[in-house]
Amino acid sequence: MLGPDNSGGLALERVRSGAERTPAARPHLHVSVHPARRVPQVLAYVANEYDGTVTSADLTTGTEHQPIPVGSRPDALTMSADGATAYVANFGSKSVTPINVRTNSAGRAIYVGDNPTWIAVTPDGRQAFVATVKNHWITSINLTTGRLGARVLPGFTSSKLALTPDGKTLCAITDYDSVTCIDLNTGTIRAPISLGRQVGGNIAVTPDATMAYVSDLSSGVVVPVNLATRVVEPAIAVRHAYALILSPSGQVIYALNSATGQITPISTRTSKAMHVIPGTPGAYGGAISADGTVIYEVSATTSEIVPITLANGTQGSPQVGVGSQPFYIVTTLQH
Repeated sequence: MLGPDNSGGLALERVRSGAERTPAARPHLHVSVHPARRVPQVLAYVANEYDGTVTSADLTTGTEHQPIPVGSRPDALTMSADGATAYVANFGSKSVTPINVRTNSAGRAIYVGDNPTWIAVTPDGRQAFVATVKNHWITSINLTTGRLGARVLPGFTSSKLALTPDGKTLCAITDYDSVTCIDLNTGTIRAPISLGRQVGGNIAVTPDATMAYVSDLSSGVVVPVNLATRVVEPAIAVRHAYALILSPSGQVIYALNSATGQITPISTRTSKAMHVIPGTPGAYGGAISADGTVIYEVSATTSEIVPITLANGTQGSPQVGVGSQPFYIVTTLQH
């Protein structure tokens, strides 16, 4: 029966009771699709002295790339602050070779003089300093032009160098028995600090340029030098000490035993050695991860890169093969 308004009472009752209601519109679902995050690559470069090459390797995947031909007897390596270029000092061919990290290719070699043994690059990537032991000075390079600049510390035989992270202070082992530093902003050369012994090793300097540490392979010590007070502090026993690695925080120096690969952490606050960490034999060189938790030792005995976890001394993986007589390694994190 129709109601008085001909609207149909039954239909009206359904509406009132909720039996017939207009379906609510469904909400729109917005789905955001994010591309997968790329895992940062840890890239390593190792100088193979006997092969005349540099090995490039991806330590994230354990992939060894084709060796890069450089000069004769490649020795020390360094990496630009932006991680774009590695530089290798070729001891035998008196040159420095830049390596493009993106393409893994060598650029034009730069002649620097007899027997380059160490290289350091300023944070802005514009200048390099090279220790050339037979020249009795440090050679500077304008990396923008590839031309040699002024001679630094003339009259000294400089074997190894250390540049503070801010690029303001350059220190060198001079005449194998002293440490000499130069203020690069003013050009002021500070008087040499005698170590009281002949040393054959490396040098590391704290970021604030107040302390230097010098290793001596033959006597098995690391010598702390207070650059502010010019006092040589008591030597720290580290057998077969050679490579010195500064932690990212600058609070610890890691000294590598080149025979056993054992790692001795030294506090830069107290100049005291801490617990010894197991390593891999024949580790003349090493590099530390960006987070300071792993040291990548390069073994001249096994010709491998071996990651060592500093918390417990375990050897990680992957372990990557390199060339003959590898001494030095640098790493960079690529995102």
